[in-house]
Amino acid sequence: MAIAIVCFAVLVSPAVTFAAGSRTAATSGLQQVNFRLDWLPSAYHAPVFVALEKGFWEEQGLSVDVRFGEGSILTAQLVAGGGADIGWANLTVMASAIQEGLPLRSIYGIYQRNALGVMVLERNGIRSARDLEGRSIVVTGTGEESVLIPLWLAFNEANADAIRLVNIESREARRAMFLRGEVDAMWETGFSNVPVLQAQTDERINFISISEGDRPMALLLQGIIVHTRTIDQDPDMLRGFVAGLQRGFEYSIENPGEAMDIMMARVPEMENRELLLGILVNSFDLLQTDNTQGMPLGYYSPEDWVRTAELLDALGRIQRELPLEAYYTNEFITR
Repeated sequence: MAIAIVCFAVLVSPAVTFAAGSRTAATSGLQQVNFRLDWLPSAYHAPVFVALEKGFWEEQGLSVDVRFGEGSILTAQLVAGGGADIGWANLTVMASAIQEGLPLRSIYGIYQRNALGVMVLERNGIRSARDLEGRSIVVTGTGEESVLIPLWLAFNEANADAIRLVNIESREARRAMFLRGEVDAMWETGFSNVPVLQAQTDERINFISISEGDRPMALLLQGIIVHTRTIDQDPDMLRGFVAGLQRGFEYSIENPGEAMDIMMARVPEMENRELLLGILVNSFDLLQTDNTQGMPLGYYSPEDWVRTAELLDALGRIQRELPLEAYYTNEFITR
């Protein structure tokens, strides 16, 4: 078969060494927290850097070390193995890891409306999952696609054996291959990647979302994940982390231009401010679902988790029945 379901193993050491740390030194007396992102910094991560710059975590007694990621699977493995205190990860990846026995739970819903799918060039005539049969998709090999692509194809009755995945770790290399036409599609989040690539080509780029079309997969997208032991042993730290992150998002929503300036100052390799600002503003539409309107940022709706679990079960990803509380908690959300 051309596409394999990932097996989760626990990692205990970080895979990425560069970081964007708190302004406060380790000698300040603040509690040190290692926070692993899902990927290299993108515009939608700006609220994290706002929380750092504005001292929202320091006010909670925390010095947060933000380390860049290499995919949700690695982030989940690191959190489960103690290589990171807190992680930002795809929730389907987390749910699959929990099913395989990893001691994880989500304490905060980040971008809850799903925005994943494949980018395709207009000239290739690809309009649906089934149109990808006989084609190639460039992926990272360490991200959520190892879990989600097989589910999406099966849900849309596409022949996975007829689709070739090309594993390329470098984001820039993946983008270059796609734009040169060396692969037929590229798996990514649409809102944060289509504008970037469209600015580099005159050819029209279309996006096929897994949450739209004839057979949409309405799965929750991203959340903050922690080891279950941390929930029991250090709830005050988690409560402070969530409070600081909430303020980072709230400030960014109110001041998106300043939020982007803060992020670009901390990550100087980021370019094209206006393009990135547009991506950030568009990302705010994904923060809440219809079921969480009027609730605090980060709050999970039980109905959304029921829907996600039912869909994963229908696709054969639920091997053992667990209560919804095994996947998430709203315990740390400030109302």
